[in-house]
Amino acid sequence: MPRPGRPGPHLPWAPWKRDVMPAGESARSVSEQAQTKASRLRREADAQERRARCFEQGAAGESRTAQLLGPLTAWGFYLLHDRRWPGSTSANIDHLVVGPSGVFVIDTKNWSGDLTIAANGLWQGQADRGDVLESMQQLADSIRDGLAALGLPPSGVRPVIALDGRDQQCVLIRGVWVVGAETLSRQLLGHSKTLTQGQVETVFRPRSASSES
Repeated sequence: MPRPGRPGPHLPWAPWKRDVMPAGESARSVSEQAQTKASRLRREADAQERRARCFEQGAAGESRTAQLLGPLTAWGFYLLHDRRWPGSTSANIDHLVVGPSGVFVIDTKNWSGDLTIAANGLWQGQADRGDVLESMQQLADSIRDGLAALGLPPSGVRPVIALDGRDQQCVLIRGVWVVGAETLSRQLLGHSKTLTQGQVETVFRPRSASSES
């Protein structure tokens, strides 16, 4: 026992000198951190599920468009589906149609909600879809450049946005056809003839060979 007036021995651990904390506070803090992390993971999982559903709906729309385009082969058209975008390792072309009325680069869109289609623009609800029009123009330009050596005029290549599940008559917006997938085949058949059968064969064969390699 220490003598009066002299300090006692130094203890390396003095719990009574620490900040006073209510019972269970440490466990509660860990629990809150775990709940915060769990909420973040749930949000991320929900976002991934929405993304998966979006791609699944897109794939179903592309399949429907492919089926609608199928009968065109009886009128001398050739079809390619899900092909790589020229110069890209990831972006793809939903449908490439080559026939007497030209070369058509088609992107199927499974858009929900109200669409506003006008000669000067395209909107899905309040969202301006001008970026999609621009992307289609760039894609068509890339294909035009690739076909120029074959003597194909620039007017022979047409970018198209096919609206899945919509019976929309064709509207030309900034050089891009916007048309319902249900009426697309009629639009291609009714377009003026721009290619001979020999040109069709010349254009299609290298596209087909490159897609299979």
